[in-house]
Amino acid sequence: KLRLLQHGKTDWIVVGGGDWQWTDTTHRRLRLARPTERTVAYMSTPRPPEGTWRCRLRLDKDTCGGGIMVLGDPEAETGFVCWLGGTYGDGGLMLYRQGVGALWSSPQGIWHWDTDYVLEATVSSGTVSTRLLKDDNETVLAASPEMPLTPEERNRTGMTGMHLWQGTGTFWGFCEGTLGG
Repeated sequence: KLRLLQHGKTDWIVVGGGDWQWTDTTHRRLRLARPTERTVAYMSTPRPPEGTWRCRLRLDKDTCGGGIMVLGDPEAETGFVCWLGGTYGDGGLMLYRQGVGALWSSPQGIWHWDTDYVLEATVSSGTVSTRLLKDDNETVLAASPEMPLTPEERNRTGMTGMHLWQGTGTFWGFCEGTLGG
């Protein structure tokens, strides 16, 4: 009952395997139960081309990185990754264009294992940006500049997903737009 359904009639698409599970029957906290190389749990309903997507997350000790993907496709080849990466357990906030590479990175030492954060991605007026906040939802730890979208990206709809690399973590407190509420 807690496993994220990946086959048949489901609202989720999982890329890269991964044993994604809800932490309880309220389905408010999504957790990767076992480490895997790289995995994304996408809400399969496409989101509009503009908006703000937000969730809380905690990366467990020894996890190499994690974050949210926005405007992604079922193969995880397009979209943007708002990511806690860099130095494992003592890294920075990063913004990637999937399939191209890093657009921006904060200094290292911004995020730490076993600590709760709020991660936000915004696509608006032809730009994409990301912010990392303390769990108080007010204190900004890092914020990227607004990075320009390509003409093709400006009207692209896509899926929102939770992403982990070589480790485990938990995602919760999704804003309405993140999971499609």
